[in-house]
Amino acid sequence: MFRFEKSIFLKLYRYYLKKLFWFWLIFIALALILSFTSWKLVWDFRAGEKENIWNETWKLFLLKSSCLFYMIVILASKLIREPVLTKEDASILSIASPINRQNMLVAKIASFFTYYWVSNFFVFNLPIVFLSAASSWNATLIFFLFDSFLLALVGFFLFSTPLFYFYFPSRKKKLKLLVFLLWLILIFVFLLVAYYMKILESPWIPILLSFPVGFGFLSLYWNDFRRHDYA
Repeated sequence: MFRFEKSIFLKLYRYYLKKLFWFWLIFIALALILSFTSWKLVWDFRAGEKENIWNETWKLFLLKSSCLFYMIVILASKLIREPVLTKEDASILSIASPINRQNMLVAKIASFFTYYWVSNFFVFNLPIVFLSAASSWNATLIFFLFDSFLLALVGFFLFSTPLFYFYFPSRKKKLKLLVFLLWLILIFVFLLVAYYMKILESPWIPILLSFPVGFGFLSLYWNDFRRHDYA
């Protein structure tokens, strides 16, 4: 049974936010430098017509996902793999009673998504909204709401949740390798089909794809996490 306690969750959530803060801050500084040196990409963003807003948004979504990938790899390593190797998770579970694995899992996911969302919002979305010279206000508002909330969740499910599972030590290494290969094939096929069939102009197919992928990887991670022997 999944036991969630708000007070324990908030305590762990604040702890993980502090733990990741300096690593995230370094990434933000580098990302802002890159944004200022590539300001013309933002300035030339065009969303003047509602008919082409989806196409422009998905192009930026793929570009941002590649830029954020380095950050999520580092944060996932610090949050998932390192605590197991350094026995941090074991210490928290054994000493800091009544903390349980369920609240630890939710706190890690929440803290990770917080930094992911804030990075996407402040480094990419706000500059596009305020610096884009070629977009109408209506189209920019649609892009802002769509990309800041729904696409942030889609990107998190597609590219971040797999790292929770892949970074956590597991005895079933062959299964993990198989799942990893299937995930790569899925992403490759999706991009290939998107290129030839212009699937990016319709947002609902990638959105519907992201949810089973995200929940599937989080379920695999939870299954390994709850069975892991911290003794």
